[in-house]
Amino acid sequence: MLRTPERRPVVLLGWTVECRAPGIIYENHGTIGATVGLLEQLTPAAVSFELTKRHPALLIVAFGTNEGFDDGLDLDRYAARFRADVEALRRAAGNTPVLVIGTPDGNRVGRDCTPTACQTDGEACSWHEPPKLALVRDLQRRIAAQQGWAYWDWFAAMGGACSIDRMTAVDPPLAMHDHVHLTKPGYEAMADLLFDDLMHAYEVWKAQSTS
Repeated sequence: MLRTPERRPVVLLGWTVECRAPGIIYENHGTIGATVGLLEQLTPAAVSFELTKRHPALLIVAFGTNEGFDDGLDLDRYAARFRADVEALRRAAGNTPVLVIGTPDGNRVGRDCTPTACQTDGEACSWHEPPKLALVRDLQRRIAAQQGWAYWDWFAAMGGACSIDRMTAVDPPLAMHDHVHLTKPGYEAMADLLFDDLMHAYEVWKAQSTS
């Protein structure tokens, strides 16, 4: 039971139950249809308070798919916004290291088409990557390098161009037929790859620290 010291109304922002044992605490904060603009909708004082209390060891940021499907996206404005918003989050967390998860492969098909297999030339009735998605991916990679943030290439981990199309065809499917979202087994497979890469980088860091 949760009791408050005063009777006045209390706003509860979160609830955490933890074990007093070594391990990793992973906290997920996201919403459907999110873009990097989500960070601007958070209350700065609340974010700063929560991050200070949690003392995070790593901030993992994953935005870009929704922006990349927007054909009207202003890339220069997006680049400035992505840099500023993520940097503000990093400062609020006490200059915690940042890992940017690059945008994965994603496809779409023209309206009133019978979809055909993915092609990299962007033929309207074949599944193909929106042109802005690759540009968003490249922007995030460059900004991460400029800012000193780590970057994980989700697109390459999936298998590159048309990989999400191939993932829909395996049994069980690793991607949904919208060619945007993965299935539970697909996300689990990608999480395993990310974890392996993180642990490999950690082992390299430990070896360098002791040499």
